[in-house]
Amino acid sequence: MDADLIAREMTAPGGAVLGEIVAAFGQEVVDAQGNLQRKALADLIFSDPEARERLNRITHPAIVRELKSRIQKLTESPQGPPVVVAVVPLLIEAGLQHLVDQVIVVYATQEEQIRRLKERDGLTEQEALQRINSQMSLSEKMKHGDWVIDTSLGAVETERAVEEIWQEVSGA
Repeated sequence: MDADLIAREMTAPGGAVLGEIVAAFGQEVVDAQGNLQRKALADLIFSDPEARERLNRITHPAIVRELKSRIQKLTESPQGPPVVVAVVPLLIEAGLQHLVDQVIVVYATQEEQIRRLKERDGLTEQEALQRINSQMSLSEKMKHGDWVIDTSLGAVETERAVEEIWQEVSGA
């Protein structure tokens, strides 16, 4: 279960929070078809902490409600999976650890984060740093993890760490 995908559903045309986002930030954050212009909104919220907080007040409660609902449906269903994995990028920052039994903190070095953001999103180094610096520090996040995975060590090492954790939590 991916909180970012839930957020995308909720910010799609007709989604639960798109209207509130437009009301708070103006028509310039949507295109002619009514689709959220993520880059325009990101440029705004990563340069203005108050705007970021306003967006979080709009989106987080709805995303958390949906996440809780989906977790509950899965865990209460007799046909549900034995383990539910929720990918929640702001789990710790939003104080949502109570939603899960265990926390895996997945991270990369700052240099690797910058490289990935530049490659994936076409950001400048300054824009990438602005996004990284708007989040809780990695050292603080790692304090909250039951497990910590350093993805900058490469795919093979990351897969090994994930497999080790999976074996422990699933009893496989």
